[in-house]
Amino acid sequence: MFDGELLRETSYPSADFDSLEALLSEFIGHPVAAPATLSLALAGPVRGDQAHVTNLDWPVDADSLRKRFGFERVRLTNDVAAIRQAIPVLPGKSIVTLQAGEPDVSGTIAVVAPGTGLGFAADGIASEGGSASFAPVTARQARLLGWMQERQGYVSREDVCSGRAMPDVRTFLRRNPEWCDEVESLDTPSIVASALDGSSALSAATLELWIEILGGIVGDWALEVAATGGIYLAGGLSARLLPVLQRPAFLTAFREHGRMEAYLRRVPVQVVTEERAALLGARLGGVE
Repeated sequence: MFDGELLRETSYPSADFDSLEALLSEFIGHPVAAPATLSLALAGPVRGDQAHVTNLDWPVDADSLRKRFGFERVRLTNDVAAIRQAIPVLPGKSIVTLQAGEPDVSGTIAVVAPGTGLGFAADGIASEGGSASFAPVTARQARLLGWMQERQGYVSREDVCSGRAMPDVRTFLRRNPEWCDEVESLDTPSIVASALDGSSALSAATLELWIEILGGIVGDWALEVAATGGIYLAGGLSARLLPVLQRPAFLTAFREHGRMEAYLRRVPVQVVTEERAALLGARLGGVE
């Protein structure tokens, strides 16, 4: 809650609520008057005054929220688009450079945000690129795609390169006799932790493949939107995996796009370590 300065900030486990309205009721409580503006950064597609929070199955309708809570204005934006909006005002300490490149000051700035899902945005674009088809670029990635197609049919980028996808990537690799004696299943935080502390060779291999796939996808997005102004990795996973992203494998996969390698070497690549960037973007949108 913001009025020239921060008045209140609270975090809730979204799984504890069956709707956005229930969460808002908990946060707002019963003030004398509702805040004038509600600005929401939502993890899902936004169309006009309606949105859908994909991984929570929450429909959102701006007009219904205005009527129920008494807001004068409700602004809906995609959460990764909100991160893009916040980039110009993020402090320098919140940005880590992976590749300095040759930034075009008038060029497109793009964002890729791996978290529970995989979000994409660029100047004026709130993309649903996470649902686009996964295109493997190595033999191992092709085997992963075939294995997942046998299990579920269509395979999206998000199905192989997101927080929720990491356990599936590990399960695929565990079929190798080299790792069959490892624990059968781990959740994503455990995979990341055991990879970073060196306690699991399988987790390390999982993260290696996942980062390789991410690098290729980020390179794809940089080409698709001509991100000559720079491309930013954001979201909680990007900050958590910064030590791994700083290794050569990510940039190698990012650049390996055939004759476009020289082009991609000129694209600045940055990591946003401020995990509240989407909240900041929503706040900026609320005071426009």
